[in-house]
Amino acid sequence: MLQLLYIIVFLISTSFSEEPKKMDTNVLKTVNERSKVAMDAVSRAMIKTEPETIYAEYLKNEIMLPNLEPIKSRVYGNKNAKNKLVIFADFACGHCKATSKDLKARVNENKQLVNLTYVLFPLDKVCNKDVDGKLSNYSCFSAKLALCAEKNGKIWKAIDYLYEHQDDSTKLPFDNRKFISDMGKKLKLKDFDACAVSKWVDDALNIEATVHKGLKIPGTPIVLLNNRRLGGVYKNKNIFTKFIKYFDLKENPKGK
Repeated sequence: MLQLLYIIVFLISTSFSEEPKKMDTNVLKTVNERSKVAMDAVSRAMIKTEPETIYAEYLKNEIMLPNLEPIKSRVYGNKNAKNKLVIFADFACGHCKATSKDLKARVNENKQLVNLTYVLFPLDKVCNKDVDGKLSNYSCFSAKLALCAEKNGKIWKAIDYLYEHQDDSTKLPFDNRKFISDMGKKLKLKDFDACAVSKWVDDALNIEATVHKGLKIPGTPIVLLNNRRLGGVYKNKNIFTKFIKYFDLKENPKGK
């Protein structure tokens, strides 16, 4: 967006860099007004990307306290990082796929400052009492497969796999058994087929629900940073890196 605005301003300013033979006063006035509007837009956009502004907006959000105790081992990145990202997501959700990828990249780039915990939040009332309705048959199905993979110690590989094959569920007829078999073989998961239809995985999904019990999750993805909702700053590598450094200084001042 910023690059586009800079280009607009550049084109406006350079379009009349050569000395014209005659310039209508009204035309010149219009050009100047458009240039000012474009520059103002650039200034506003730049202000919104400043760490101080992002942090001020972040502090306006209410504190949310998920119970991460049941999934405390499900941390991506440095487990000792003081700053903690949490994502509530559904494998059938397209935006969740992009957000999960972005968040993992930001953690990889800022390993000492932040880590990430993934919360399964299927948008299907059949397996998630905290939602009404149903997004897709893939929602509950994929959440169970993620839990069975976690039982094998491969939750993050499963997360990537389930998002990678997200569109498979829209291709009818969808063969659940073949999908399970293929995933189990690909990720080398022990007793995966049996786990996917077991009472254990139903119980595990009920335990997962205690993570977000009492929280009002309006949809997915929802991203928290130290228990407050975070906007889309994680989408941009450079902006996030500047922000998380500033954030860390504010949240974890030296000596505390």
